[in-house]
Amino acid sequence: MRPVQVGRWRRRDEAPSPGHRPQVLLVTDPGPDPDDVKALIALAVLHRARTLRLLGVIANGGGQPRARAKLARCILDQLSVKDVDVAEGSHGRETTSMPHEFSI
Repeated sequence: MRPVQVGRWRRRDEAPSPGHRPQVLLVTDPGPDPDDVKALIALAVLHRARTLRLLGVIANGGGQPRARAKLARCILDQLSVKDVDVAEGSHGRETTSMPHEFSI
C-alpha cells in the first residue's frame, strides 16, 4: 500500500499550481464569541468565490453542539452556501449562554 500525500509545504517563492484550491475543514464553536462566526463567514465567502474549498463544518462545545451546528447551518444558508455540510461535534464543557447568542 502506498502512502497518500494530502499536502506538502511550498517554498515561499513557489506559486501554487493553476486552479489549486486549498481544502479546509472547519472545527469551531460558534456562539457567544464572534470570532468563530467571523471565521465561518470569511471561509464561506472564499468558498463561494472558489478561492478555497470548504469541506465541512464541525460545531463543538459549550454543552450545546446541536444549537451551535444549527447556527453554523443558518449562517451558511444566509450566505447561499448550501453545498457545505455541518455536523455536531463533541459536547464539551457546559457554559451558560443567552438566547440571543444562537440567533441571527
